[in-house]
Amino acid sequence: MPLNETLKSICRPGLHVWVLLFFLTTTSFSCNSFYSNRFDGYYQDVFDKVDAEPDYTAAEMRYLDSFFAAAKNPGPDNISNKYMRKVFYYRTASFNYDSVLLYADSAINLLEHYVNKDEYLATVYARAHFAKGQAYFLMKNYDEAIRYYIIGKLTLSARVKNHCEQYAYNESMANILFAQKKYLAAAAFFKAKYQMAEACAFNGYLGFVNTQENMDNTGICFYLAGITDSATFYYDATLEYLAKNESLYSNQHAADIELMKCIVYGNQAQVMERLNNYTQAEKLYLKSLAVTQKRDRSFSASSLNSLAKMYVATRQLKKAGEIIKSIPQFADTLSVSPLTQSFYKNLSEYYILTHKPYPALHALRKSNIIRDSIENRDKALNVTDIRREVENREQKNTNEKLKQANQLRNVYIMAAVAGIVLAISVILLVWSTSKRKSRYVNKLTLLNAEIQSSNEDLRKTLTSLEQSHKENNRIVKVVAHDLKNPISAIRTLVYSLLKKGQPRYMQETLDLIQTTCIDSMALIKDLLNDNPKLAGGAKEPVNMGRLVEQCTELFRAKAREKKQIITLQLDYPVLLLNRQKMWRVVSNIVNNAIKFSPENAEIKIYLQRQQHKVLLSIHDNGIGIPAVLKEKIFSLSPESSRPGTSGEESYGLGLSISHKIIEEHQGKLWFESQVGKGSVFYVELPYLN
Repeated sequence: MPLNETLKSICRPGLHVWVLLFFLTTTSFSCNSFYSNRFDGYYQDVFDKVDAEPDYTAAEMRYLDSFFAAAKNPGPDNISNKYMRKVFYYRTASFNYDSVLLYADSAINLLEHYVNKDEYLATVYARAHFAKGQAYFLMKNYDEAIRYYIIGKLTLSARVKNHCEQYAYNESMANILFAQKKYLAAAAFFKAKYQMAEACAFNGYLGFVNTQENMDNTGICFYLAGITDSATFYYDATLEYLAKNESLYSNQHAADIELMKCIVYGNQAQVMERLNNYTQAEKLYLKSLAVTQKRDRSFSASSLNSLAKMYVATRQLKKAGEIIKSIPQFADTLSVSPLTQSFYKNLSEYYILTHKPYPALHALRKSNIIRDSIENRDKALNVTDIRREVENREQKNTNEKLKQANQLRNVYIMAAVAGIVLAISVILLVWSTSKRKSRYVNKLTLLNAEIQSSNEDLRKTLTSLEQSHKENNRIVKVVAHDLKNPISAIRTLVYSLLKKGQPRYMQETLDLIQTTCIDSMALIKDLLNDNPKLAGGAKEPVNMGRLVEQCTELFRAKAREKKQIITLQLDYPVLLLNRQKMWRVVSNIVNNAIKFSPENAEIKIYLQRQQHKVLLSIHDNGIGIPAVLKEKIFSLSPESSRPGTSGEESYGLGLSISHKIIEEHQGKLWFESQVGKGSVFYVELPYLN
């Protein structure tokens, strides 16, 4: 349906004002003409593809989303134009006004920082406010609608040189003023719209439709304001414009142009009726209805209702009855609207004149109910005085600019004062510095001398420490070297004895002595190494149970001297270990258990497999570890050494070395102890089956 036809049917007195908003959702003229060819070919091709049809589709929106999801750095101009196409889609295709507000807000938030820098982006920023105002208008939130219309207009006035961009503002103001029944104010905006369409060269069929409909709308506003001569002037001007330009479009749009003329005929009929020229009014109504009854049900219902009202007023009751019966079949609905209210009022008067009081009363009651509903529903529409609101907004905008200018001037003044203060401070600082410079030079000279002296002392101390460390290493190596020969001799002797063959009990003892000699030689080798490291060392598969058995067997003789009993409960997992170092760990803990347990005590040793770990626990009934030593037991502190229960010497080194060896194997070493009751030492090692 042409735009002219839609708006004229809406503007006819007797139709509810809400239908007027349909114009905003059907016209593509004011949307697609807003998009600029600012983009490079990469984005322009995409927008051209989406804009190929006047109405957007869900598939086109998905295509737009997928393209921008893959685009690199599209920039605010491209992104904001994507948002505006989303706005138009949700406003026209799905009437989803919440989504309209969402995408309009997205464009506004994106462009806020560019409004003062780029005229094109300021234009899109204003359009986003117009779109948001239209959405609120369609949602009947009129105060918010007006607010966003005015913000958009002020943005255009301040930042955009192209006055044609204000077309959308004129359109919005015309519609809302018409809805508020401020017809003369609305007429000024409708007139500005068609004059702007001509001045801005809105060419093509849509421009033709837009110009004629706004001329006709101007006439409607004057008619509703009671100025019939001005209304007649604009109706005649509309028909002249159609006659002058219809040849340009009659090939493809002849039927639509004929419908536009018939709508104007219907509007002219109302003027004739008001001037009491009923004969001419009837001719114009019938001439209009001959076409609109087939093409425009809503406009036809309005015209039929006006014709029936005229027949009732002129007492042509037979004609009035026929028209009244035909009205419902042309009206799309009989909902709450000025058309239905007027229809029932005419029906009531018709029944009164035909002497049917009860149907007349019923129709009058329905008319009053609908009238009250319309008045209550449309109260919000007339709350805001648009002219005063525009003046207030513009004054507020001016005040804000003056406030910003004052703030900027104050900033300049404060900066100047700060500069002067800073300059004075620098001068004073230079003067003070030059005055104290000589004193500082003397102090710095003395301080440098002291620092050099301290550095020399530190150098001498460091040299002495290095020499002491080297001497300690030399002594350790001498001791280790001296131990090497007797241990090697013991190993050779044991080897000779094993070669001659020995009883079984003796052979086991000799095997243990030989293993001990081998481990001792490995330790001596580590001590003789130029770069000894606790961490590291070759690891091999070791049967942990056998290692504990062999190590314990060496200490049974020592335990028997104190009448102690060692019991074993072992599993035999194979672990990846450094055999010599793990031997030292077990030896240290078992030796401590014997050393710090009294005579006749029992020492229990357990080795258990767990899911990913092996746990060795050594239980004794000894003297326990006091609280003051618990934090030092794994350190090299001399305080951690104590004599055994039989006076055995202790150096406090074994557990410290053991703790580091267990950490090297990614394990844990800890203990639990009570003074006088004994201790339990735990060794946990990783075990992968």
